[in-house]
Amino acid sequence: MRACFLLPIFTLALLVGCETTQPAKRHVLSSYSGMEEHVGVLGNRAMIKTSSPERFERYERVIIEDVRVALPKKSDPKIRKASREEAEALAEKFEDILEAEFGKFYEVTRSRSSKTLTIRATITDLVPSNPALFAVNYMPYAGMAATGIQVLQGSPRAVGAGSASIELEVLDSRSRRQLFAMMDEIHGGKFQPGSLAKYGQAEMAMQSWARKTRKAVQGKKPMTPVSERQ
Repeated sequence: MRACFLLPIFTLALLVGCETTQPAKRHVLSSYSGMEEHVGVLGNRAMIKTSSPERFERYERVIIEDVRVALPKKSDPKIRKASREEAEALAEKFEDILEAEFGKFYEVTRSRSSKTLTIRATITDLVPSNPALFAVNYMPYAGMAATGIQVLQGSPRAVGAGSASIELEVLDSRSRRQLFAMMDEIHGGKFQPGSLAKYGQAEMAMQSWARKTRKAVQGKKPMTPVSERQ
């Protein structure tokens, strides 16, 4: 009898694990043309635009603009949103993450040149995790029961997990031509331990976004680490 009860719930859990959402456009990028859907390893459906690798070859330096915050004014009242202060603190954190990621191979500067890229990013939504609630949901049987409730409520979120949304673009620092753009939204899940911290999921997402952007810009071009250059 127990097997007959658990099987439908487990099936529901699998369905929720595969459900994804597409980020909503917030009109903060210089252009949204040419963006295509890419499904990430976590099941998130990002919208990405990139240029041919040859266009990035001449760039050696990068300007990281102050990360902006443009949280939605209206949202589901059942979901607690981050405060403006919390979002701005995480925006500064994202700046540090971008600088650490790009600083390995690119000189971080404030001066424009023909060999310099500009990175602009805006946090467009931010939901903190509820560690206590998520910890209960993380337990195998409690998690499956909670997931079943989520399906009935039409929510793809893991109970108590957070989420973060971003719009980011890479521009030629002089012409301001858009070379790369990304819209992405990542929700916490049961197998992402970062959700056990209030903003652990957001920080994991930022690490992923910074790495994805750097790889898109660098491509397969071999670059000497900045620390080894004379």
